[in-house]
Amino acid sequence: MGINTNLELIYNPNCSKCVKTLSIIKAHGHTPLLINYLDVPLNHSFLKTLVSKLDIKLLDLFRLNEHDYKTHDLISKSENELLEFATSNPILIQRPIAIYRDKAIICRPPERVLDILKNM
Repeated sequence: MGINTNLELIYNPNCSKCVKTLSIIKAHGHTPLLINYLDVPLNHSFLKTLVSKLDIKLLDLFRLNEHDYKTHDLISKSENELLEFATSNPILIQRPIAIYRDKAIICRPPERVLDILKNM
């Protein structure tokens, strides 16, 4: 089983959904490039590309149930303000996210990663 450098996983090793997603990927014979987004901040350019690959609005990248999300009026923020908020509050970004070439999927539930794996 080798590293597939085309498959990336944005994850938090302390998140059960991330651990489960990684387990599914490995069970299918792949070892993704792991991006621990809490240790390595995601820059604006990466986030813009990620949102495009996810085919979502930037606002949908955030975890809606987190306290910090609820206390900030993110709906009224500009794209640049949202990007800045995401880089300074990475814990609020959805996870895990599997990325393969021009497609990305928020893996909630973790089995959603199978949608990417079947195209590899």
